Amino acid sequence: MSATDIPGAVARLQLAVLKALPREEWCFPLGRVAGETGIPREVCRGLIAELRADGLVVYQKGLLDDAGDAAGSGYRLSQRGVSFLAEARHGQ
Repeated sequence: MSATDIPGAVARLQLAVLKALPREEWCFPLGRVAGETGIPREVCRGLIAELRADGLVVYQKGLLDDAGDAAGSGYRLSQRGVSFLAEARHGQ
């Protein structure tokens, strides 16, 4: 991979993260996002930080566990992220 290919590779990884995140009231912890995408956890952390800075991803407290109890925190798409992902799908 050449240096000119790096921005495209990062954009593809970011798109994979966006596709893996829930769109509504649900949120996923970092480990689940990494598992869903196959992207290493630390790389995923950096991608999510960039996506949050761009307003595409929201960090939310109060993640629900399997019993329906509030526990932990996670990430989900913002409304802007939902729109961005919809536009990306139409552009394919």
